[in-house]
Amino acid sequence: MIKDPKLNTIKTVAFKVHNINDILDYLRQTTAGFLYSQYFYLMAGNRICWINKTTEVWSDECLPQTITKLTCDPLILTPYIRKHQISEAKSLSRVTGLPNAPTFESYSGFLTVDDRFNSNMFFWFFPSFKNPKTSPVVVWLEGGPGISSLFSLFTFGPLVVDQMLNVTTTPSSWAQEVSILYIDNPVGTGYSFTDNAKGYSTNENMIADNLYEALQQFYTVFAEYRGNGVYITGQSYGGHYVPALGYK
Repeated sequence: MIKDPKLNTIKTVAFKVHNINDILDYLRQTTAGFLYSQYFYLMAGNRICWINKTTEVWSDECLPQTITKLTCDPLILTPYIRKHQISEAKSLSRVTGLPNAPTFESYSGFLTVDDRFNSNMFFWFFPSFKNPKTSPVVVWLEGGPGISSLFSLFTFGPLVVDQMLNVTTTPSSWAQEVSILYIDNPVGTGYSFTDNAKGYSTNENMIADNLYEALQQFYTVFAEYRGNGVYITGQSYGGHYVPALGYK
């Protein structure tokens, strides 16, 4: 690790776990999806919003990075929803400007699920490429517990990222047939955050309550999908979340 105290940045490579001022722990993996997932984590999660990166590859497996810690505010849609500013919430959540990415429709942001602790859940929604008006909505909940749903987004979702951070779509994506809603669950996982330790879920009922609240707000913004079928899905420990939410 090379640290520049003047810029409060570090340079690192794959496979390393470091900490910046006891605020950010991050993990570099060989899988390109992990690398790109971390890029988005730095953009949105825990109010860390930007990464200055190079694309020079030191070897086949190591990608040098320069990380800069900045402060920014996450896009929380709940205040717009409560003020009935639905069109503005949807417009603001439209994802644009991804580096080197193909153009397709997707939406992302945070939904407040517990005002007492400022607990917010992160989502990224991809309408079906073929027929979003009638295709079912798949809600994806990753396992772990504590693994970001972006793990699966870059596995079977519409984005594929190579070691050089080139972004493309894939013909095998589930989004070809269904609309997919990825949620970082429970609060504290991935981008989802809380300002108080009491905001972390300690049982499946709390997790289900937060997810249910997030979905209520999601379908307020994206009301055109209310009539579509919905499938709550996941893998590994996500098998605990799915029935808990379904029962709710």
